[in-house]
Amino acid sequence: MKKRISLRNIVGRRSYNTVELARTLQVHPQTIRSWHDDGLMPIDESEHYPLYLGSEVRRYYQARVEARK
Repeated sequence: MKKRISLRNIVGRRSYNTVELARTLQVHPQTIRSWHDDGLMPIDESEHYPLYLGSEVRRYYQARVEARK
């Protein structure tokens, strides 16, 4: 059974690192890394430890949900 992810705890103007985002969404950090490989854009692409803007995470996940429909 696939897990539903709740975006209610994601603040649009806050930045999250991979571990913080994984804890907030209650998923494994590898899930966030695979989303990055699939198109989730970090704030600065050149950073070794990427930061993700909350609004970008919401946009990316909503696009994934719409694509599955």
